[in-house]
Amino acid sequence: MQRLSPLKVNGKLSGIRQDVQWHGYEPNMYVKTIEQGFAVIDHDEYACFFG
Repeated sequence: MQRLSPLKVNGKLSGIRQDVQWHGYEPNMYVKTIEQGFAVIDHDEYACFFG
């Protein structure tokens, strides 16, 4: 199971995976705006944010 955090200040979506290491959200690791970040989180193609 992978749990990802909301946007960081630098516009990078990341979270802690089962190996207890921080990893970027592979499909869209970097976003330019908070709106783009929310769109990625809403789409969540790997079900990382909402299971």
